Amino acid sequence: MSSSHYEQLRVVRENWFDRSGRLPDRCGIIVNLAGEQIDDIPSFYLALGEAVNGVGGYFGACLDSLDDCLCGGFGIRPPFTVRIRNSELARRAIDHNQEAWRKLYLEGCTIVDDIEYDADLRRTCCDESGSPSSTNSYWDALMQTFDRHNVKVVSDTAFG
Repeated sequence: MSSSHYEQLRVVRENWFDRSGRLPDRCGIIVNLAGEQIDDIPSFYLALGEAVNGVGGYFGACLDSLDDCLCGGFGIRPPFTVRIRNSELARRAIDHNQEAWRKLYLEGCTIVDDIEYDADLRRTCCDESGSPSSTNSYWDALMQTFDRHNVKVVSDTAFG
């Protein structure tokens, strides 16, 4: 798990809100992500932000902020398509990162000093009662968030 990606994402988020107001939204476009560039959860958000809004772009830092961005005002709004090349690499990296989170959580460790990530951890690593669970997947939570907002996700297996 790369703490530098968490720090980089924090800086991108702070800089984005310092310099940007609400952006005009595009819709109906294809956002391309390179799965080989995603090696943990924050790198997913870094790649998504850059794909949507260019270098230094922001488009979420956790599940709740992704949900907010998908409501508009962050450069794109649904409907649109996210196309993920090498999606299996990205899914495995995210799930591996989540498993590292789960182990630290069970040991009583703090993951990062950010309540948003802690909320994501509880949502994807615990059942409804707050007990540790291994049945929830962060990747699935991402896909469900996109689906709720009418964002189509296409993996490389679907386009060759």
